[in-house]
Amino acid sequence: MADPRALPVTPGYRPTTAHDEFVRCRDLTCRIPGCDRPALGADLDHSNPWPAGPTHPSNLNGKCRLHHLLKTFWEGWTEQQLPDGTLHLSTPTGHTYTTRPFSALLFPTWAATTDPPPPRPPGPPPAAPPRHHPGRARKMPLRQRTRAENRAAYITAARQHNALQAELDRAAEQAATEQRRARRNAIPHNPRDPEWHARQEAVDALRQSINRPPDYRNDPNDPPPF
Repeated sequence: MADPRALPVTPGYRPTTAHDEFVRCRDLTCRIPGCDRPALGADLDHSNPWPAGPTHPSNLNGKCRLHHLLKTFWEGWTEQQLPDGTLHLSTPTGHTYTTRPFSALLFPTWAATTDPPPPRPPGPPPAAPPRHHPGRARKMPLRQRTRAENRAAYITAARQHNALQAELDRAAEQAATEQRRARRNAIPHNPRDPEWHARQEAVDALRQSINRPPDYRNDPNDPPPF
């Protein structure tokens, strides 16, 4: 994993792979208080919305899809993130909560504090999003399929994947069989060939050594029966 203090600011909206790995390892879970969904499948949310807020680990935190949508589309959600990942979250009810990354509890010696992002180059600052969004809650994306439909689609995709993998395994096994047959056919079978006689003698000797019963009478290491 990259050094937290060496992670640069990304000019675009999407974080880099190094940003993604660091933030997920730092947070481990969704950063909303009381939510323990793993950060592995969570979204990376800009604490200060982009482009006013930079794409940098000090401005990124993991949120599950539900809480990401709530924070984005519901009025009254505000938050402030510190370079060490500490998050001060204010809810629409007026309550303020402070959460720290779960890694700070499990790995207290890990220095996960990042440097604050460098100042922006000279120029007009990007327009900050308005604090009030009339009708923004109506813009929240709705579910296109029910949970049952999602589960059925997942099962169908898994079965198709398994069938394709089985077909690939059969093809690989058939190819290996053809290769073994080709190598076997390449061995000379002409009795007039000296290599053929040598091979037959080796096979006969191996068969005799396998079928011959062991003889312990002349074995000095085997004591006589009592």
